Amino acid sequence: MRPMMQFFRRRAVYALLAAAVLLAAAVLGLRAARRAPGAEAGAVSAARSAPVTALALGGAAAPAQPALRTLAASSLAALEDDMAQARYTLTVDRYADARLEAFTVEGWQGSMAAVRYESSDERVCTVDQTGLVTGVGPGSAVITATAADGAGASVSARCDVTVNDADPPITALTLVRSKATLRMGGTGSDLTVTGCEPAVYFDVLETPVYTSSDEGVCTVDATGHLPAGAPGQAVVTVSLYGVSAQCAVTVKDVEVRLSGGVELLPFSAADLLAIGNQTAGRCSWYALRYARTILDGQICSGAGMWNGGVIWSAGGYTDYSAGLADCLNRLYSELNAGRPVIVHLQNTYVAGAAKHANRVSTYEYQANGAGGWNIVEYPHIATSSYYGHWVCVVGYAADADPANLKESDFFALDPARISVNGALTLPRLLDGTIWTANSPLKVAR
Repeated sequence: MRPMMQFFRRRAVYALLAAAVLLAAAVLGLRAARRAPGAEAGAVSAARSAPVTALALGGAAAPAQPALRTLAASSLAALEDDMAQARYTLTVDRYADARLEAFTVEGWQGSMAAVRYESSDERVCTVDQTGLVTGVGPGSAVITATAADGAGASVSARCDVTVNDADPPITALTLVRSKATLRMGGTGSDLTVTGCEPAVYFDVLETPVYTSSDEGVCTVDATGHLPAGAPGQAVVTVSLYGVSAQCAVTVKDVEVRLSGGVELLPFSAADLLAIGNQTAGRCSWYALRYARTILDGQICSGAGMWNGGVIWSAGGYTDYSAGLADCLNRLYSELNAGRPVIVHLQNTYVAGAAKHANRVSTYEYQANGAGGWNIVEYPHIATSSYYGHWVCVVGYAADADPANLKESDFFALDPARISVNGALTLPRLLDGTIWTANSPLKVAR
């Protein structure tokens, strides 16, 4: 009887041990399922039979306590607790970068997957999948690095990131112009920042600070508007984040010249005559050179402004397209701001005007030896129906009605005929010739 009792007692012990093993396996399987839903419990349990390695982060301040430990699979809860408490720290400035490098303390069991990084608040900092952290705005966030093995087991390390406020690290500012010529009594000009280095920070630039070296010549408001003062020269400095750029400003007296009253931008006739009449096919380039000569107060060679065609941006000019009324209003306002405008004329029929040397329907002015101007018959009109013709508009009739402007209110420097027998000429535009359908105006930026 005793041997029989011993047999049944041994069977009971074996059954209890087997139940305990099954219960332990079930607990680990449930924990693995919670950590990696969808993984097969058998494969996860098999991976847990070897040590699970804790994840560490390089490039950040390591946590003081507790030290990271490599724990057996049966102590997964302790490993999770360790990792939850082991918080790394990183401080980075806004706009600056820092790299976190994930590595394991000891070899990972099974197939190692890539580490995945995630930021808790991308308004504070972002992180890419190489571990590069970029400060976006002041505040705090948590970067979590998570690694998983081929069986679905995963472990994470966390880094508390503090982002301090800082200015964009720009090294240079670009202004819309480096020189400006204003007319005393005119509407002035606007000076804006159009770029910076590195260019990536342009969209986050704040409003710069403007200062004038001589407010008697030119003041400047908080938006960069430059109203003209007395004739003279001044330097306007634009500063931001310890970086500055400058614009040389020249204010000239308003000139009303010509019998009958035509208001012209101030310019040197000698400088324009030195440039001379255009060479074939380059009226646009010559018109741009006239405009830059007037704006800069020195002869423009046109270097870098032609490459099989005119390069408007190299000369600081850009396109303005609109209907005729808006084009005329823009012409008038640009001239009052002290800026010449380059106008595209079309080849079209104008009653009473021929398109060649026998034009007789309107007039131009020619400078005479007595310092005045003589009126001669010679209207301007384009002679090419494909390319049109470019002229540089520099004045308007003193009796022009700003509320009812006409093309014939404006006077231009014509590259095809800037001089006749050594005298500067100033043709009046003909009504109906501005090519509104094909890039009608080029205006200074």
